[in-house]
Amino acid sequence: MCTSWLKKTIKARSHEPLIKADDLQRWKSSIVSLEFPFPHKQEFPAYRLSMFMKQLKGNMKRWIVVATYLLSTVLVASTEARNMDSLAEDKTGRDMIIRSVVPKNDDVVSGSKSIQHIVGINNLCVDVFLELYFDGNLVQLYPCKSNGDVNQQWSLEKNGTIQSKGKCLATNGTSPGSYVFISDCNKVKATATIWKVQKDGSILNPSSSLVLTSKSGKSGSLLTLETNVYALRQGWRFTGVSKPSPKSIVGLWDYCLEFNKNVPKLAKCVQNKTEQKWNFYADGSIRVDANTDLCLTSNGNTKGSLVVVVSCSPVSSNQRWTFGDSHGKDYFPILNVNNALVLDVSYSILNLFEIIIFFFLKEAVIIK
Repeated sequence: MCTSWLKKTIKARSHEPLIKADDLQRWKSSIVSLEFPFPHKQEFPAYRLSMFMKQLKGNMKRWIVVATYLLSTVLVASTEARNMDSLAEDKTGRDMIIRSVVPKNDDVVSGSKSIQHIVGINNLCVDVFLELYFDGNLVQLYPCKSNGDVNQQWSLEKNGTIQSKGKCLATNGTSPGSYVFISDCNKVKATATIWKVQKDGSILNPSSSLVLTSKSGKSGSLLTLETNVYALRQGWRFTGVSKPSPKSIVGLWDYCLEFNKNVPKLAKCVQNKTEQKWNFYADGSIRVDANTDLCLTSNGNTKGSLVVVVSCSPVSSNQRWTFGDSHGKDYFPILNVNNALVLDVSYSILNLFEIIIFFFLKEAVIIK
């Protein structure tokens, strides 16, 4: 009888623009005793109310209908900062975005020259080896310096070259494993010195279709060209700031993303709670503030794949994240660079507040 009433109620309301939380509370209590943290006197978009059948296992072999609320792109950040530099410099604890995102193959070249660090995996900087500026000297990863040493200062030129002290960043080939070095720009093939900085954080050499890569991801690691697999060792950012500051990630009902062993979940936000602080690294990783060797990771590449926290790996393809298009909203979905799916909440009875990846739905809203 309960199931029949529920079906009729939902059918009758299927064309209404909003469904009251009180209705959801009534449906929930009529079906099975569960603790759903629906905020009182709030409204939910009807288009995301779904029905599915669950067969109870155990002593009661019967079918029930369970009303499930699934809100896409619930893990977001505010629009108060539009780039990573302001994210890193801000000390107020406000929730910020990392950067905008475009499809994997889109690219962007700066329209104006500026001198900055190129920061990569583990917040290490692109560095001219031993500060020696002879043609053919190799380029490595090295801890970022704060004294303005010229061998860590780079400019992205309008002609597509990347330069340090007038020398061009160049490559000695077009096959995977080709080394990257510095040289007078006119002493090597022009195509060896042209780069495209993509909005997903990759730095592409168009003539080879390969991307700038750190061999090991460690300090002293030489830079090469490799096939793009969206690994941490292939993520870069032109920036004047190398060290991030911890931030919260706020989502559904203004709950915060919280680190809980290796499974992140949403929980009520608590000011200055260590488990709710995350660091947004220049390589695209999102790291636990209490242990920056742990990275937010997609456990697969299909919708519904679980998001976990595991050790950061230079070769992992599922640990780089960016921010998607806001589509005019006041928040941004967090998008996985490799699979183009966004952080979401699996709001199901079996896995309440479990974090997954899912398709981005433009019509999704934040309940405040």
